[in-house]
Amino acid sequence: MNGGLGSPFPGSGHAEDYDNRQVKRRRGNLPKNVTDLLRQWLNDHLNHPYPSEDEKQWLMTQTGLTIHQISNWFINARRRRLPTMNQDKVGGNRRPSAAQ
Repeated sequence: MNGGLGSPFPGSGHAEDYDNRQVKRRRGNLPKNVTDLLRQWLNDHLNHPYPSEDEKQWLMTQTGLTIHQISNWFINARRRRLPTMNQDKVGGNRRPSAAQ
């Protein structure tokens, strides 16, 4: 099949191609109460922002997320939020002045 006239699956003509397009999921943001809890945990543990397996289990029960979602959230938070949080903690949001 070449996806020509009469084919229910455009493109290559393979059913898998059609199914894969239908399965794509839209990424949604987590609810505010969930991110507030995760962010609070991160703020409380800035010196070691790596939850133990027991802490992840507790966060799972509190948030309803899977362990994979929690692990990914912390991976992303350490990349995106920690540099900003540490900068705020040390010296505020100062930007180097262009004229020195």
